[in-house]
Amino acid sequence: MISRSDRHWLWRLSLPGVLLLGWTLLLFHLDAIPPGLQHDETFNIFDVIELLYKHYHLYFPANYGREPLFFYSVAAVYRTAGLHFVWGLRFAGVLWAMLGLTFSLALAKRYLSLPYVALNGALLAMSFWFIFTARVGLRAITLFPLATGAFYFLLKGLEKHSALNLMFAGAFAALTVYSYVPGRYLIPVVIAIMVFEYAIMNLRREKDPVRIRQLIPAILLMLLISAPIYIYFFRRPEIVNQRIDELSGPIKALSQANVRPLINTIRATIETLLWKNRDAFPFQYSLPNRPVLSIFSAVLFLIGLIFTAIHLNQRKYRLLLIWLLAGLAPNMITGGGPFFLRAIIALPAVFIITTLGISAMEKLSLQLRSPGVRTVVQQLFLTMLLILVVWYGVGNINGYFNVWANADETQSIYRSDLRQIADYVNSLQGDIRTFIASSFWLDLDQQTYILSEKTHRDVGWFNADLGMPLPNDQDIL
Repeated sequence: MISRSDRHWLWRLSLPGVLLLGWTLLLFHLDAIPPGLQHDETFNIFDVIELLYKHYHLYFPANYGREPLFFYSVAAVYRTAGLHFVWGLRFAGVLWAMLGLTFSLALAKRYLSLPYVALNGALLAMSFWFIFTARVGLRAITLFPLATGAFYFLLKGLEKHSALNLMFAGAFAALTVYSYVPGRYLIPVVIAIMVFEYAIMNLRREKDPVRIRQLIPAILLMLLISAPIYIYFFRRPEIVNQRIDELSGPIKALSQANVRPLINTIRATIETLLWKNRDAFPFQYSLPNRPVLSIFSAVLFLIGLIFTAIHLNQRKYRLLLIWLLAGLAPNMITGGGPFFLRAIIALPAVFIITTLGISAMEKLSLQLRSPGVRTVVQQLFLTMLLILVVWYGVGNINGYFNVWANADETQSIYRSDLRQIADYVNSLQGDIRTFIASSFWLDLDQQTYILSEKTHRDVGWFNADLGMPLPNDQDIL
């Protein structure tokens, strides 16, 4: 018979199993899925090439402006491993995702018992949201581990009254400004939480409240680390505000007393989370009609949300609810999609709350007075839980690697045609002049093709929309 101590160690060993599951799902056919490069990835790779040639930037102004951290990490992967551009871009994203999954497990341990920590990690690792965002070569994935780390150290620092942990929280929050647009407002959120918790603990006259001397070093470190890019933002608003202006439609409408666009984006965000994907960019950043949570897990999320609300007198549940709202807010004020990028801060909170719902259901079953009924209910509960995990995992894995990866729209958006052409041209013997007709953005098509091509060929480009005369005696692809 397995003792309680042995079960504890078995569950501890399951946590490396969750990380192994994450590695497996993120590395499986990473060279082939997504099938090619979409336009944002092409922009990213050419900015990384600039870094490799020592043209350093604090902020990248092309494509509406982009934060630098992801590009420097990709350049480091190239320098260290000498990988192919497509693989290296996405492998860097996988490294960030695995760091985020590790922090998510550490954070979950502050809310859940070990078995539920493992369950939480498995649900997160098998979610379409996690798999997709980690494997596409976009900078949003850098925000996931940094924001999760900030949340983890903030909670730990406030609970243990630890100035060192609060300084770690400040450092992680400051680095989010260098990662992705929603990270720009995390510093005010973290400072507001620190001040709020300081005030509420001192008003309650708690025995060992948070003290100013524990908060000030964290706030100063946060401002010091973020100062260079904020100075850039202040000096170059015409560059930095391009991205904000692109996304601020609902807020502009609100300033004109028109609340409907904001209500629509809030509704779209909630629908995408719970029951119907309302992403404005289907196949580019998600899969149509596939919400973040399945019907069963959505119900458990709502139960977990009620459980969290009931326990708001406890700091960790207050912070969890604040973090969830802070994570969803960027998508709520800009539009229903791309949810998986703009709401990435909320990723660990969503699955912790869902697992809290499962834990709450188990606790309710233990309250039954009749031992026979309690045993039957618990067995039914465990059976339903197993079905939930298998259904959720298989559905998401099949949804990504089969349904999404092979969809015609995905093949088109991720330019699998250019990758296939590059592979074909690479297989040709001798010097054969090749003409390629493109109906997409011609300059980006040329760049995307070059990134997929391993050898230099004499290639002529034409825009098919112009109705150009095709060569008579050459290979036409």
